[in-house]
Amino acid sequence: MSYRQEEYLGPKLFGQYRHTFSLSNKSEQAIQIGDVQHNYYANIDSDTCSNNFLSAGASCDVTVSYNVEDDYEHDLEIYIDSGSLIHESITMKARYRGTRVASVEVGDYFDSISSDVYSNSELWSVDDDTISMDNISIGSSHRVDLVGVPKGTVVVDVAFSSVNGSGGVNLYRNGEYYMTINRKNSEPEGIPLLKDTGNEVSIEFDNTWSDAVSSESISIKSVEYSDEIKIDKMSDQDTARAGSSSSGGSIGWFIITSLLGLLVTRRKYN
Repeated sequence: MSYRQEEYLGPKLFGQYRHTFSLSNKSEQAIQIGDVQHNYYANIDSDTCSNNFLSAGASCDVTVSYNVEDDYEHDLEIYIDSGSLIHESITMKARYRGTRVASVEVGDYFDSISSDVYSNSELWSVDDDTISMDNISIGSSHRVDLVGVPKGTVVVDVAFSSVNGSGGVNLYRNGEYYMTINRKNSEPEGIPLLKDTGNEVSIEFDNTWSDAVSSESISIKSVEYSDEIKIDKMSDQDTARAGSSSSGGSIGWFIITSLLGLLVTRRKYN
């Protein structure tokens, strides 16, 4: 069986959406599929998988609808009983996060990097070449998403009003946590983007730590784009994941690999 275990759908403006999960039978024999279930955030609109015999090479789909109505991250999940396969359920997940269109001023600030700029906050202010937020309350988190960034490197330079506390600015690449700019050593940091198009960079200040500073202020001094791939030594291990928004699942390959292992073991000791 072939399917995508996890997908990242990106930031979504408030409203109704649909998403389709697909399951393919890559084996040489028909497989019986059992029931399909879903979690709280997903509602099944159409389903060609439930209680179906999936012939060799055939596929089935489950389309769900979901409503984006807050600024938080949520998972759409469906669970498919694999029936005659190995009597285990298959879980497929699609992750999204609600957001809003950034203000005109914030959008213009990032215009040279991204045409689609989103933010979960309206408290950002733009002054000349700096975007900032003052008097950030404890327990709050503020984020800017740059969507549709081409292949290259984005360098982020920030400044904090206080060196106290353990929080910092979290950087995300294509939906995955990349690194944190520490307030005690806030050197500019580069984010390499390896997909040719459609990269996403998110900048988040999280003031929810237990030792968070009240009335904190933060400034994004600059966000610069280069079409060259620049990789920091401390981030080399992460570049293999750049541009990865999903991972595949294949129970069939797991079974084949296990059988080959048994054959090798038997031959070794015969």
